[in-house]
Amino acid sequence: MSEFKAGLYDQLVTQHVREFLDLQTTLGLKSSVEELEENDYPDYLARHLIRQVKAMLRALPAEDRKRRQIELANALLDFARSQDSSLEPDSVDQAGEVLRAIYSGAAAPQPPSSPLSVTRATHSCSSGHCAMFRIQVAVR
Repeated sequence: MSEFKAGLYDQLVTQHVREFLDLQTTLGLKSSVEELEENDYPDYLARHLIRQVKAMLRALPAEDRKRRQIELANALLDFARSQDSSLEPDSVDQAGEVLRAIYSGAAAPQPPSSPLSVTRATHSCSSGHCAMFRIQVAVR
């Protein structure tokens, strides 16, 4: 885990973060943590899972990586379904393709040449602190 520096954070406290915070306490440093609001759990847990799953997918052996990555993704979805049968996870197709356009003309439309930028802004919600994401699309 990388070392945290003094500053403001919006970080889920994981086991590694807790170990780091406990170590910093022995060095005389302080931290401020608060309990998650019930409505914020899905967002914080999803962000954490995204980072963890990306690391797992990237760490798979190079041999037959695409197949193994799809299998891992689908196994995670199957596990989620086993916890709640009302969920209908959308398994990844074995071809491993990405839909880029649906069109009726002669040629597929091209994406904008300017990249999309994602900025993160925080604001206060009535139920506590929430993260709000805004996507700015560059217009040609």
